[in-house]
Amino acid sequence: MTERIRWTDCEGCTILYVDYSDLPEEAYLDTMEEAAQLLRALQGVPSDAPMLVMANVVSTRTTGRIADKFREITTVMGGFKGHAHAVVGERRALKPFAAVPRPDMYLTGTEQDARNWLVKQAKRHTGQHSA
Repeated sequence: MTERIRWTDCEGCTILYVDYSDLPEEAYLDTMEEAAQLLRALQGVPSDAPMLVMANVVSTRTTGRIADKFREITTVMGGFKGHAHAVVGERRALKPFAAVPRPDMYLTGTEQDARNWLVKQAKRHTGQHSA
């Protein structure tokens, strides 16, 4: 994995963090491909935990090629027993993602808000309740 793709823990949940911030299109697409390959590789690994992904798209521009690759990644995520995808960015950067609303995707302006939502989704998936 590169420094732009890493695992992070939050309240007992493991989140795949993918940082696309400030990347030009080609580097953005390369990072997306690396994330997609990692997700494909993990599909065969048995787990009761949902796949949680946080994508940082701050200071990026979503082109048609990037939107196509994003659809591919969401299809790959659909292969997991449970999954949730939070996308962090400015309103302008999030607008293309909002075009296709999905119950397993959350759009927000802050990483903390994204982490909170992902943890909530994981707890709902595993039947845990917040205190």
